Amino acid sequence: MNEALVDLLMMAPGAPELPTLEDLLRRPEWHQQAACRGQGTRTFFSAAPDNLDRARAVCGRCPVRQD
Repeated sequence: MNEALVDLLMMAPGAPELPTLEDLLRRPEWHQQAACRGQGTRTFFSAAPDNLDRARAVCGRCPVRQD
C-alpha cells in the first residue's frame, strides 16, 4: 500500500492534513467558463446515442477543456 496513504490513514505525525468540507465544496475558478455549466447530467450520462453526439459537441467547444 502507498506509504503516504498509510500515513494519512493512521494520522501519523507529518501526514498531510485532510481537506475540510469547505475545501471539497469549493469549485475551481474554471468551472464558471465551462461549456457544460448548467447542462445537467442527462446529456452526459444517457444510453441514448444522440446524447453522446450532443455531449461531444459541448465538450468540443469548451474553452476550459484542458483544465
